[in-house]
Amino acid sequence: MFQYRILISYDGAGYHGWQKACPYPSIERSLQGVLEQILQEKISLQAASRTDRGVHAKGQVVTFNCTRSFDRGKILCSINRLLRPDIRALSLNQVLSTFHPSLDARAKTYLYQVYVGKILYPHERFYFWHYPGKISEDMQIVFPLFLGRKNFNAFSSEPKAARSPECNLHTIQLETIGERWYIRLKGDRFLYKMVRTIVGTLMNFSSGKLSKDEIIALFSQGNRADAGISAPAHGLFLEKVHYE
Repeated sequence: MFQYRILISYDGAGYHGWQKACPYPSIERSLQGVLEQILQEKISLQAASRTDRGVHAKGQVVTFNCTRSFDRGKILCSINRLLRPDIRALSLNQVLSTFHPSLDARAKTYLYQVYVGKILYPHERFYFWHYPGKISEDMQIVFPLFLGRKNFNAFSSEPKAARSPECNLHTIQLETIGERWYIRLKGDRFLYKMVRTIVGTLMNFSSGKLSKDEIIALFSQGNRADAGISAPAHGLFLEKVHYE
């Protein structure tokens, strides 16, 4: 048995997320169907992140097993020829059977895109959160509140008993190009909707709807971030999965 790692990029606007959810279209079902058509055997996929409906990816890592070796260059070309144009396979490599795309990940980087102008171009509506109004770029003064190993229960929709709420957020970066804001978060792991809730909280702070003291209180109380909001899924990108 041979294990392969495939790096894919996708526009999630037309899908109900990564995971198969009958009868809705998913990234997993699309990729699995193409691989089974090419390799003529049953294929099971394992992804580094199970992105939600409408979320995009620039660097999703996926593994699958196959009973035989093959010409990776030819198979990669065949995959992209059969996939819809909103999904692309960027690379295909054989890896050790012990490799696991999520358990072996040391960190993940997510990108969130916000448009703060008055009018958003129609072709960007699936890739930017439109947040018009009086906005200040001073959100960076509260970045240190989120950095390091902390209890992020207040910034997740995940049930408390599901898994440990502690995550180590390595960096938060803000890049602004005119009215387009790009917020990057890198951490060892993320809870369900954690990135979107942090972004929503940061935008509420920037617009004056939330104070620094209220953000501090969210951490100390450990309850759901009711004072903040969860940013919509369509502005979120899984940018990179980091391995040793």
